[in-house]
Amino acid sequence: MLTTLVLLWIYINGIEANPARWEEPRRCLVAMEMIANDDYVVPTVMSETYLKKPPLYNWLIVLAAGNQFDHADATRARWVTLGALLLIGLLLWRLGTAGPRAGPNLLPAVIFMTMTVVIQLGRAGEIDIVFALCTTAALATFEFGRRRNSPTLQWMVPQIFVAAGVLTKGIAPLFFYPPVLYCAWRFRGRMRFSPVAFLLGLSALGLVVAAWLVPYSRAVPMSDLEGTGVSELLWVFRKAGLAGTLLHPIKYPLIVLGAAMPWTLYPILMGREFRRELQAKFRDDPYATLAAATVCWGILLYLFVPGVATRYLIPILPFAAIWISSAIEHGRDAKRAVAAPPERRLQSFVLHWSFWALLLTMLLGYALVGGRKVLDAPSLRMSVVVGLMLIGSLAFLVYRRGLRSSIVPLLALGLIYGVGFSGVWEARRAAKTRPYVETAKSLAALIDDHTPVVCDCPGGAGRTMGYNLSLQLGRPVQRHSPANAPHYLVMLTEGDYNDGTTPQLRTWRYGLWLLDEPPGCVLP
Repeated sequence: MLTTLVLLWIYINGIEANPARWEEPRRCLVAMEMIANDDYVVPTVMSETYLKKPPLYNWLIVLAAGNQFDHADATRARWVTLGALLLIGLLLWRLGTAGPRAGPNLLPAVIFMTMTVVIQLGRAGEIDIVFALCTTAALATFEFGRRRNSPTLQWMVPQIFVAAGVLTKGIAPLFFYPPVLYCAWRFRGRMRFSPVAFLLGLSALGLVVAAWLVPYSRAVPMSDLEGTGVSELLWVFRKAGLAGTLLHPIKYPLIVLGAAMPWTLYPILMGREFRRELQAKFRDDPYATLAAATVCWGILLYLFVPGVATRYLIPILPFAAIWISSAIEHGRDAKRAVAAPPERRLQSFVLHWSFWALLLTMLLGYALVGGRKVLDAPSLRMSVVVGLMLIGSLAFLVYRRGLRSSIVPLLALGLIYGVGFSGVWEARRAAKTRPYVETAKSLAALIDDHTPVVCDCPGGAGRTMGYNLSLQLGRPVQRHSPANAPHYLVMLTEGDYNDGTTPQLRTWRYGLWLLDEPPGCVLP
């Protein structure tokens, strides 16, 4: 119950109050302009065609907003993400763990929802969790079909979810076909492959994607579409340079470990004999093999791609949670001493270091917000209360009842990180982003008609200001000035802009001009 309540607080704290940040303005602008233009085929951002991502996530924002322009905001985008996260949790609960305890089990869902990168993006208006839902649903349906010996459910239906993944992020087939086909080959004597159902699934995938891509290609010149993905990949390599490309495989293991922290500590602390026993136990289990193949293939996929962020690995984390939970359940059931090393090591770690390390981490985290400011924000006060409850609960489990389960310290670490992220770090970022909202309100108060508004600011600054201005005005703004027509022009007039980083918003000033004909007039 405590875990459920804390997880609820972690994911909903400040979800409506915090201003849009990172890529949220871009996602919302696409949805807002779909509604305003009554065009749901060609995504645009401030009247420019958007070619980088397919539109499914934006359609979901439009649906959550009830097709109302002023409701297509960051809050609705975050609720879409949270809905996808909940559905992933339900799938993981229904799939359960591999081995003798097969069947519905909450442990995989809890492990997944307390991984660091999931906590960071599970409450953000981003596409990664929705994309993970598509790939998880495809692989889960494949497993359900195998269990029920249903070729249609195993080979056809999953490819419809792959199609949804393609409409969210085009690389969805890379996360489905390799692990599935490997399992079909590995268990070819026990797993029936149905060519008819597989081909029907491919046809359904093609039809679903074509239902959007065909009208989209008619509206946008194909020359604009050709090489979009290849160009983006080449840009990644050019940006990293030769040194970054060569060093990436060396740094990549840390990225993988960081994505699933703190639960990656469990495999690290396993003894060699325990690993061997797990391998022998799960070697002939198709479900365990599917989970392991999905994780291994997903890790291999980005091994030589520089600039990989932890969020790119989110689609494989549900199956990493399944594998870790299966190992934990196996450790509970094992009677021999070979299962003891991870338990004893974790007990020693918690008993000797965990309590004081967690307390110090919490204090340092709150110190980052600066002295008395901790007591000025209700969300920060709440995070202190919840954090102290967690530390107190952990201390009680360790010192009064003894530590019988290896998941206690790892679960506590995940929850405390979530509390710190939701209550401290997100609050600090919201404070830095809030001046955008206040500035947009001031500028919108000076615009009292339907004259076009142009926001000529670079990169993320332009998108964020364009998003907030659009919300305040109730209509979209543009990036480029209309030819020979009066318009308002919003520009950044002072302060430095560093693309790709969070700007120091306190130094920013925006100017508003009403341009009738050059040079125009400056509004006060």
